[in-house]
Amino acid sequence: MFKMTPALHRGGMGERRVSLLTSECTTAGHPDKFADQITDAAVDDMLRQDAHGRAGIEVLVTSTMVVVSGEFHTNPC
Repeated sequence: MFKMTPALHRGGMGERRVSLLTSECTTAGHPDKFADQITDAAVDDMLRQDAHGRAGIEVLVTSTMVVVSGEFHTNPC
């Protein structure tokens, strides 16, 4: 997963805005990969029902428990 993060760089030539490219790397079977699949499925399902919907979801995974929390904002049909 790649993420562009805006940042403010302060250097010898003054301040300037830059974007930092960051990535996350995990091995197969890592809990983060499972959490990402749950989040993706929930968001995909919501967007199928409302293309303009918004979601804020957190998924926590341990060896014995999965916690899904967050919110969906959609317009009723």
